[in-house]
Amino acid sequence: GTSSEFIADESTAEGTWYNFLENQATVASKLFDHFINGLIVIVCLSFAIDTVYQDSTNVMYRMIIDNLELTIVSIFTMEYLARFYAYGSRGRWQYVFSFMSIVDLASFLPYWFQVAMTGKIVPSNANSIGSTAVRVLRLFRILRFERYLHAFGYFDDVMRMNADILVMTGFAALVVWVFFSAALYITERNN
Repeated sequence: GTSSEFIADESTAEGTWYNFLENQATVASKLFDHFINGLIVIVCLSFAIDTVYQDSTNVMYRMIIDNLELTIVSIFTMEYLARFYAYGSRGRWQYVFSFMSIVDLASFLPYWFQVAMTGKIVPSNANSIGSTAVRVLRLFRILRFERYLHAFGYFDDVMRMNADILVMTGFAALVVWVFFSAALYITERNN
């Protein structure tokens, strides 16, 4: 299932938040989890749409995308802070250095760094490489679906079991790539 093995003490605010965010024992907590997952899907879709229409001069389109981005990043930030609080003084730092916490941080912290560096909530050039890189990092949030699918864990298992084969395949691909790049250069350099 999706629930944690640990049940926190409900008599504390931290425990109540922990159970809400991690255990999904109530309808409200399950709805919140689905809401966050829906936002992750929206982030992925808006990124895909924005790659097609990134050069659009439509002011309304740009305003919708930028406001959607600000809203979603703000919600992800608040969720992270709630999880940070919920883990309590004993488990807070263990949470901060966990894989899911790092995924969460990568999804919103670069946006706030960009805001701090530029002084603008909405980037003046949303199509710049920096702005695109910040949006790409938000796609890492899709790794949160590991909680439900376990496919990333299986992928990791396969990578570990076949590491030597994958390294050899990668090396062979590199050799072939360099060889054909050199061949293409030699045959087409004067064209």
